[in-house]
Amino acid sequence: MPSLTKKFIKSNIHLPVRNLRQTLDYYRDVLGFHDEWTWPNADGKHTDGGIRRDDLRLLFGEDPAFADVINSYTKSRLPLLWFVENIEAIYKEYSDKGVSIAD
Repeated sequence: MPSLTKKFIKSNIHLPVRNLRQTLDYYRDVLGFHDEWTWPNADGKHTDGGIRRDDLRLLFGEDPAFADVINSYTKSRLPLLWFVENIEAIYKEYSDKGVSIAD
């Protein structure tokens, strides 16, 4: 009998957002992501979704109240780190589009 190997693959944050459709549109139209998907809740409203660019995949959940709580802190924020190659070209791409980068 073959042994079943245990393996952790990766972790990904499920980011709370105020409006899923607006978030996905921004990531697609401004930040150059693609292959978006959405998933309906029990009421049929699409409240969960994701999008990717190259190997970077982001997951979002529409939860306006939780998003407001996270964005209400003045001394800290929820850090989201992107590991990229050729950061100078990506910075230029986003700067040329007028994207504001926090850090």
